[in-house]
Amino acid sequence: MKYRMRDQHQKNLQYNYIMNIVEAGFWGLGSGLASTTAFLPLLLLKFTDSALLIGLIPAIQTIGFQLPQLFMAKKVASQAHVKPLVMKTTLHERLPFAGLALVALFSDQLGAFWTIVLVYALLIWQGIGGGLTGNAWQIMVCKLIPSDLRSMFFSLQGAGVNFMSSIGAFITGMLLERQPGSFGYFLAFTIAFISMMVSYVLLNTIREDEAEEVLDIQSAPPLLTMATKILKTDHSFRWFVISRFLIPFGNMAAAYYIIYVKNNLLADERLIGTLASTQFISTVIAGIVLGWISDHLGRKSALQISLFFIVAAPIVAYFAPSAAWFYLIFVMVGVINGAFWSVFLSFTLEFGTDMERPTYVGLINTLIAPSTLLAQLLGGWIADRFGFSITFIVAAIFAAIVFAFTLIFVKEPHPRHKLA
Repeated sequence: MKYRMRDQHQKNLQYNYIMNIVEAGFWGLGSGLASTTAFLPLLLLKFTDSALLIGLIPAIQTIGFQLPQLFMAKKVASQAHVKPLVMKTTLHERLPFAGLALVALFSDQLGAFWTIVLVYALLIWQGIGGGLTGNAWQIMVCKLIPSDLRSMFFSLQGAGVNFMSSIGAFITGMLLERQPGSFGYFLAFTIAFISMMVSYVLLNTIREDEAEEVLDIQSAPPLLTMATKILKTDHSFRWFVISRFLIPFGNMAAAYYIIYVKNNLLADERLIGTLASTQFISTVIAGIVLGWISDHLGRKSALQISLFFIVAAPIVAYFAPSAAWFYLIFVMVGVINGAFWSVFLSFTLEFGTDMERPTYVGLINTLIAPSTLLAQLLGGWIADRFGFSITFIVAAIFAAIVFAFTLIFVKEPHPRHKLA
């Protein structure tokens, strides 16, 4: 019986490992088809030339993902099975893509004001849906994938997401070339929604064991008390939070590369689709390489490499004489994005016990959400007032400060770390 249980556990591990990567690939395909860094900005460029409004598109999605996570911590920690909560909340990060398709189809009739309002409303809905799901999903991964396999799992999952995203971006670029105008966006966003729902069906097949220990919400201390204790006693985690808070200011130029290359360097939609595809492919490769570095040379080493590219990308953008240089820049952006999967996620999930981890996950995401908004507001204001080139330089200065700060203060995380 003991050996049967062990064999079944191994089969479930293999199934969950593969299925998580496959379903994430369909998620990535949808994300590439309706890219918030390429095609949604292009759609809104038909109705506004405000760098601030367009630059807020990825920021809204990111803030929505980050902000609710701390407030979900106690609910997540109290679940014997986390998957039902994931399945319920993740619908809210998938259904908005159907709405985006309809808004794109009728955008000419809706006009600039209502098109912009509805796009932002749907992005807020989608972002908050991701935030309600994010904590539970990360804890589910902790239950499904052992710690010694987790970093490479995130790398491979990220590779799958971004490889499929590159295909999605290429498809949308071709669709917009052959079907210019609203109908091309409608087709791309509709296929994105279908892909997201295929991912949903596959996610529902994941096999999750019951948790050995869950949080008793009635007897647990208030969430603020739990969070304050962690920040006071876990010094390594506190420095990591501060570092993560500053990173969006160093990376704030990334939201404006597409606008800059189209408006200032006169790139067409097909080139923009190719640049987005280049970004996704480089994210695939970088994620795997950074995952290996994280496992073998240390997660802080991988983090420093990622920050180097955050410094380098806006500097190259500032001096770029032609659109061709942006292939290099989008490779750098891909490396930065690859770090999210292979470095930042695994870095965070090494803090705390099983009972504490949802609070750690919530803290790191919720506390850095304001900086995501502030960074994009600052970047957009500078771009509108002084031009994109100044935004690039200011971002590079911030990135250099974060790089130095991380080098000095952020320590290598310790697996299975517990509070003193």
